[in-house]
Amino acid sequence: MSVINASRHHEQVIRELVGLPQELDCKAHASKSRVPIAEARRALELPEPAYRELLAPDRWLAGGAVLRWLAGGFDYRAIRSGGDYDFFVPSLEALNRTLDELLARDFSFRCFRSLKIMCPLCGRPAEVSRRVRARASRSAVDPIRCPECGELDADDADRFPVERVLRLTPELIGEHHVLAIELLSPAGDLVHLSARPFYETPGKVIAGFDFSVVQFGLDHEFLYSGPYAWPDLLRRRLRRNPGRRNTTYSRFRKYRAMGFRPYPDTTAWFLWNAVKWRTRRLLRLPDA
Repeated sequence: MSVINASRHHEQVIRELVGLPQELDCKAHASKSRVPIAEARRALELPEPAYRELLAPDRWLAGGAVLRWLAGGFDYRAIRSGGDYDFFVPSLEALNRTLDELLARDFSFRCFRSLKIMCPLCGRPAEVSRRVRARASRSAVDPIRCPECGELDADDADRFPVERVLRLTPELIGEHHVLAIELLSPAGDLVHLSARPFYETPGKVIAGFDFSVVQFGLDHEFLYSGPYAWPDLLRRRLRRNPGRRNTTYSRFRKYRAMGFRPYPDTTAWFLWNAVKWRTRRLLRLPDA
């Protein structure tokens, strides 16, 4: 079977599996919000998703990594190019437990991704000691300097003992606006454990994602999807989530470069916000 014919066959099987109409337009949506991973794999003739052994009832993989996996069933090669892996959990206890488990599996701690730099050993405010990311790989982390712990470099095991890495608390997350824990897998993949906000289910996690085509998630048993995730993936369209106000133009360009054609209202929203941002800068107005 040719690549084109295989892709068409997969599209038809997916329509039946998730309950899509034969004619897809901007209003078409799936009638099922989850299907067993095994059935999705059979429908698209896919291998096991990466890191499935880490998935659990309270540990989920969601977003671009799941999109890249599914795109393998349609030969969307641009979408399948590299990226990181974002894991989500429903509680702080599950987050710290996941960190412990991944460190035990030889994942390497890189840093806490936060709006305010903090020392990963004592939790005090810290500062970047030197910039390295411009000349290094995307997994490089700038060394930081803590008044109490000195200079800490994720690549220096002697000066940065990973066994002393903090376990997060609500106070640390709130004070430093911690977004995620960043690790490197033994295979060299960048992995993020989301630290805020926590949601009870994978469905609630993906409902907050900025574009419909990344509204896919996996737990240990099911593949979850937003109502427009499948039709927009099949049609290669880009739809902004109206509930998200803070998505960036760089992400808009990223998915356009992958071959997703934005709906007119999605393009208009980004153009309007670009004009508004530039006007505020020219007039020196504070951001809304």
